[in-house]
Amino acid sequence: MVDGLNNPVRVGSNTKIGDNSTVQSAFWVPDDAFPLSTTIGNNVNIEHSCNITNAIIDDDAHIGFRSVVMEGAQIERG
Repeated sequence: MVDGLNNPVRVGSNTKIGDNSTVQSAFWVPDDAFPLSTTIGNNVNIEHSCNITNAIIDDDAHIGFRSVVMEGAQIERG
């Protein structure tokens, strides 16, 4: 499920999001500590049953099975 109801969710080209994964953006964060949007780069592989919230995932990254990437996280290329 991709939920961009409150703030943007950007997904790059050639990106695979596995079954039962959730990609969302938060409605509000205290003191604007990090961006409210979620950005996923190009050629990213997100395995099954992952939860991504308010994160930045760079190009060519791999997110493993049942991973949780929470608010403010940045996953670098690799």
